[in-house]
Formats: sequence, structure tokens, C-alpha cells
Amino acid sequence: MSAEAYELYLQRFTEKVADVEVGSFGKYDGKLVKKLDADEFHKAWAEFVELRDNYEKMMEMGLTIDNIILKLLKERASALVLSFEL
Repeated sequence: MSAEAYELYLQRFTEKVADVEVGSFGKYDGKLVKKLDADEFHKAWAEFVELRDNYEKMMEMGLTIDNIILKLLKERASALVLSFEL
């Protein structure tokens, strides 16, 4: 994971949420989201990518997707100030 990904996250947070200090909260997509530090971001990003990749594999295989997976994807995307479209 590059430092560039974290910098992009910080830009998204400032533009779409608020220009607040790391550790503070703002509202995005109807939810309160915390501005993550670099370590928190990298962990959350890895978790989101793994979940997204598994979701895409399940879709390719034609498996039924449980609503909890969709909810988790949306929550993780919101925490990273990303929009997740189904």
C-alpha cells in the first residue's frame, strides 16, 4: 500500500466530509466517519479490498449474495469516503 493512497483518502475526506484533524469525525453518506490515521487507513483499505474482491468472485460465480455482505461493503466504503455501487 502506497502513501499515495492515503494522500488521496485525505483529499477525499477534506473535499467530501470536512477539513478536520485526524481522529475527528465528519458526516459522509448520512453517517459519521472518523478521519483515519495512516495505520488505520491501511488496515481499513486492506479489509475493504479483500471484501470487494470476494464479492466480485461470488458475483462471477453466480452465487447468491447475502445482504450482510452488501451492508459491510457499503459501511467500509463510507469509512474510506468511497462510493460503492452495486
